[in-house]
Amino acid sequence: IPKSGGLTRRANAADFLGLSVATCTRKERTDPVFPKPVVISDRCVGYRTTELLAWAASRPAALPNQASTAAASAALAEKRRAEREACVP
Repeated sequence: IPKSGGLTRRANAADFLGLSVATCTRKERTDPVFPKPVVISDRCVGYRTTELLAWAASRPAALPNQASTAAASAALAEKRRAEREACVP
């Protein structure tokens, strides 16, 4: 995820935040401080990178046992992303 302005697509944002795409979508509806989506095209949605970084920074730090779970989730998300990219012709 870029450290400056711009847009980050939903799947990349979910990977960065350690969330699933479904959880990001749910947070859009239920969490009033979660970044609002930006429509990029008819079938593509993203978030302002600066808003994602601010939201992530506002979250409490993970507890020690949650940190290992978060690392495992991030590794699994990276593996799934690589598998998706490998399947694209």
